[in-house]
Amino acid sequence: MRIDANGNFGIGVTPNTANKLEVNGQIRGTTTMFGNSSAGNVAAKPVHIKYGGPASLRLEDSTSSNLVYDITSDHGTGFIIRDETAGTNRLVISSSTGDATFSNDVIITGDLTVNGDATTVNTTNLLVEDPNFWNDTS
Repeated sequence: MRIDANGNFGIGVTPNTANKLEVNGQIRGTTTMFGNSSAGNVAAKPVHIKYGGPASLRLEDSTSSNLVYDITSDHGTGFIIRDETAGTNRLVISSSTGDATFSNDVIITGDLTVNGDATTVNTTNLLVEDPNFWNDTS
């Protein structure tokens, strides 16, 4: 264990000045709470992020392409998957309505069932491959 002059703590490694805690090796815990929430909060899941504002988890690869995605829970907006590399939200689920908005195409491999009073298709071209398609306007 090493503690540097700035109070940074290293286990099995000299800590980088940017890190308060740096570990060389595996860290194991049954539950972990991240964020700036009250110390009285208890982790409800193995990894629990609770923050005074939007709580985010960043996933980033280490290749030269450097793809970066943020997963965020925001009380005012909802659930967001953001592609930071492209600078766009790929999925937003509204906290008020539950509506899901995708920024690109959605591909469904299995069946699609739509339950509702109205189905709107806003498209220039509609291709239906089934020869038994009926358009009933009665």
